[in-house]
Amino acid sequence: MRNEETMVEWTRIVQLKLNMFHLVPSHMYKTKLQKLRSLFLFLNKTMYKVYNFDKCIMCLFQTIERNAKKKCINSLYLELTERKHPECNEKYIHLVINSLKKYENPCIKILVILNRLFCSDIARYITEFL
Repeated sequence: MRNEETMVEWTRIVQLKLNMFHLVPSHMYKTKLQKLRSLFLFLNKTMYKVYNFDKCIMCLFQTIERNAKKKCINSLYLELTERKHPECNEKYIHLVINSLKKYENPCIKILVILNRLFCSDIARYITEFL
């Protein structure tokens, strides 16, 4: 799945899921949560098939980690305390939070594995090569 066509297809699917999430009106909170969870489940399932050490891909995953994940988790915890949308049950909100927490930046995970398998000098040399 690393060739150019599948990368373009993967990017198109992610963009489509993001657009669907943004197009859902805010009063349809449960549907919005379903779209958000669907996006992160897709990312968790496919990120290792698509991931490479290309700078734009690394920036994409870091942006998702930094911005989207943290903002969404904070807003969901805020929703749990304030309960502005009673149509969403608490269990589903916790399910979405857990799905978001399972997402982690693949770059960091790969670097940790390399450092565990090799001494730090060899791991640094491998990451410079990649």
